[in-house]
Amino acid sequence: MGTTSATLLFIPLTYLLTSGFACHDKKEVPFWQELGYSCYTGGHLAQTVIAAGFTLAFIALCSLFALVYFDSNPLSPNLAAKAHGRADFVVLVTKTLLVVLVEVYPHSIGHIPLTAIVAVSAIVWLGVFVYMLPFHHHLMNRLNIALAATYAWIVTCLILAEAVPGFDSAIMMYAGVPLAAASGVLVADYRAARIDASPIARLDSPYEVELKVRYYLHTVMYGHPTMRAGDMGVLGGGSTAQGVVGSGGGAGAGAATTPTATHGHSEGHGGVAVEDLDSHDDTAALAARIRAQLPPSVVAEAEAMIKAGLSRFKKSAILHIFAARFYNVFCANVHLQMS
Repeated sequence: MGTTSATLLFIPLTYLLTSGFACHDKKEVPFWQELGYSCYTGGHLAQTVIAAGFTLAFIALCSLFALVYFDSNPLSPNLAAKAHGRADFVVLVTKTLLVVLVEVYPHSIGHIPLTAIVAVSAIVWLGVFVYMLPFHHHLMNRLNIALAATYAWIVTCLILAEAVPGFDSAIMMYAGVPLAAASGVLVADYRAARIDASPIARLDSPYEVELKVRYYLHTVMYGHPTMRAGDMGVLGGGSTAQGVVGSGGGAGAGAATTPTATHGHSEGHGGVAVEDLDSHDDTAALAARIRAQLPPSVVAEAEAMIKAGLSRFKKSAILHIFAARFYNVFCANVHLQMS
C-alpha cells in the first residue's frame, strides 16, 4: 500500500490533502464560500494547519518508500524490484510540484508558465527513466518509458493546440498515443543495448556501470541481456544457444561454454535453465542455487567490471551500494559486502 500511495495514488491523495489551500480560488473552487467558510480564518484555518501537517507527513513517508523501502534484489521475481529509488524520488518531487503549482495555485502563476511547467515535468519523467533504467525487470522500464513518452506526446499536443490556431489536438493525440508508446519501448531497448555493447571506459555514470553488470549477468543466466522466459519465448527449451550452466547443476560442462567476456559486449551466451530461474522458490534460496551454478569466471568478470567502475567513479556512493549488493547476492561474501 505504501508503494501504491507513493506512485499511482500520490497525485490524487496529495491534491485531496491540499485542496483546502485552493479556498482563495472562488471561480474554480466556490464551495468553501458556499458553505459559509472564510478563507484562513476560524474552522478553515484549523483545517488548513492540520492538512498541511498531514501533507508533509504523507510526502515524507512516500519519499521513504521511494528511496528506502523497496525490493532491491536483482533476482527477485517482483516486477517492482529496482536497483535504486532515485528515479522514483525525482518523479515524486515532480508530482508534488505539479499538484501545488498546477492544481492548487494555477491562477497565481499564469497560463504560459503553467504550460511550461507541465512540459518540463514530461521531460523530467521521460529523461530520468531513460537515463537510469532503474527496474531490474526490463519490462517495467519499458512500461514506464512508454507511459512517459505518451505523456510527453499529450503535452506536445497541448502546446500545439495553444500555439497553432485551429489545430485539432484531440485527433493528433489519439492518433499519436500508440506511436508514442511504441517509441518509448524502442528507446528503452536501444538504451539497454547501447550500454550492453559499451566498454566500461565509455560509460558515463555509475548507473550505467550497474546496468552493464546487470545485463552481463542477465545474459549469462537467461541468454539475453534484458528479456526473460516470460518475455521472449526463444529462451525456453527451443533456444539454440547452449546454456552457460546446465540444469544438471555445477559448472562442469557449463564452464566450457562460458563466453570470453570483455568489458565491452559479451556475445554468444546461453542461459541457466529457465525453470531454475523462474521458479517460485524463495529469493534467497534461488540466489544460493544460482551462486552454486555460475562459473567462477563469470563472477570474476562481473567483479572486474565493478572494480573498473569504482576506479572510474571514485566518489560515487551509490556505486559502492551496487557493489555491496553484488557481493551479497552473487558471492555471499559478507566481508566484501561491508567493506
